[in-house]
Amino acid sequence: MKKNFLLLLLILLAMTLSACHPNLVTPTGNLIPDDFSLPAMDPEVKESLRIYPLLEGSTWVYDYLGFDQSQEVIWRVVETVIETEVIGNVYVATLERTAELMDGVPHGNLLIEPETGVFRYVIDGENIYRIDGSDDIDLSRAWLELVLPFPGEDEGWYPDPELRSINREGEMGLRQASAPYQEVLPQGGVFTCYNVKTVHPDVMVDEGTFCETVGFVYQEFIYFDFSFGFRSELERFTIQ
Repeated sequence: MKKNFLLLLLILLAMTLSACHPNLVTPTGNLIPDDFSLPAMDPEVKESLRIYPLLEGSTWVYDYLGFDQSQEVIWRVVETVIETEVIGNVYVATLERTAELMDGVPHGNLLIEPETGVFRYVIDGENIYRIDGSDDIDLSRAWLELVLPFPGEDEGWYPDPELRSINREGEMGLRQASAPYQEVLPQGGVFTCYNVKTVHPDVMVDEGTFCETVGFVYQEFIYFDFSFGFRSELERFTIQ
């Protein structure tokens, strides 16, 4: 009888903790199973998906603050992978991005409202490109969002296709990641994270925090000359 009573207490405690933490989602270390069903899965693509799990049904919810000199407005931004497919040798994840106004009323010409609509991430080996949903897959003209695993601290890549096409050298427009470090996320769990920044000296701040098996947990953009920008912070996520 005493054993049954203790078991009941443990069950009630587990239910209480679950109710107190509705946003707690802690992915496992390996989100991509060994028998992953997509055909001809390149090992580099599989590793990129382990680090950034762009799997159908995965969802990220962000608190997005847009601001300029006269106003601050808050949206809730939701990104959801609505479809995945393999086209040729690349993996394509289609994302839908929606925004709900939560606080404030944007007025005038607020330049930094959240971008919404449908776009695609294309994973070609270690390279993850972002393209508009309506565009053909031409990686030579696509925005190179990430290179995973991240290059070393002294290396980097140029997201802008125009800078890549001219074999540009120098810092302007170069995106780099810091050395990895461990971070405890508010949603629960300890993750390997990186500070990622794009270099625009004396022009703007363009940086964020990326955590393996999660994605971006924080992003910030500030344009100095016109004093506008945004800050986006992960509120909760669900990885399928």
